[in-house]
Amino acid sequence: MPTQNTRLRWPSVAALLVVGATLGGCADYLNHSDYVTFAAPDAQNTNIAVQTIDPWPPASRRALTGGSGKRIETVTERYTNPPDPKQQQSVVNVNINN
Repeated sequence: MPTQNTRLRWPSVAALLVVGATLGGCADYLNHSDYVTFAAPDAQNTNIAVQTIDPWPPASRRALTGGSGKRIETVTERYTNPPDPKQQQSVVNVNINN
């Protein structure tokens, strides 16, 4: 035998389902926009920036930069095999020129 509490629950569940289905139809409407994102509605400037021919300076294409191979080898060796911190002794030289 249904109780008073159960009889009141069904209409509220049905109303909630109707409201949910109605609002679910709005989600597709929001997807049809000419914005890049909703946070940045600036499609024209974005298209201009995307179609800009080579915005980087010519020096950015240079892959070979100066460097010492010996120094890189030492740094890589130190990174892959770090020294034991207990065996390290720190020596600080301070030169004061008057």
